[in-house]
Amino acid sequence: IERLMQYADVDVVFNPSNHDYMSGFMLADSVSSWFNKSKNVNFDCDIIHRKYYQYGQNMIVTTHGDGAKFGDMPLLMASENPQMWADTRHRYAYVHHLHHKQKHTFLAGKDFPGINLEVLRSPSASDGWHHRNGYTGAPQAIEGFIHHPTGGRVASLAHIF
Repeated sequence: IERLMQYADVDVVFNPSNHDYMSGFMLADSVSSWFNKSKNVNFDCDIIHRKYYQYGQNMIVTTHGDGAKFGDMPLLMASENPQMWADTRHRYAYVHHLHHKQKHTFLAGKDFPGINLEVLRSPSASDGWHHRNGYTGAPQAIEGFIHHPTGGRVASLAHIF
């Protein structure tokens, strides 16, 4: 956050998860307290599960992904935030529950624009539950995406640990 805020405004969005519902919120709230006097750093620490953000012609929703089904995301996005849906051309959902790379593309219908749903990798190491269920071997990583105000997503970044 400190490095990014030197170049641009920074919005930090907390999404509650089934892994660390309380401690994740407390961490996000504590970090937001550290930056409370920063004029170009904003935090969204609300505990709702889907967070909507508009950047130019981009509609971006972030969610942990352990709740609503992936296939329901286009209709949820359109019905939960109809004005943003109407005001944007590019729509993205970023989900991080599965901890390994997957891509899904949805079209709401022939006459409706689609959304891109991206399942993100996790920086978390495998624990006993992951090992027991065979969810091991996925690279630990964090991912970022660069959106152009009118052109949509123009770049993806990944840092593998």
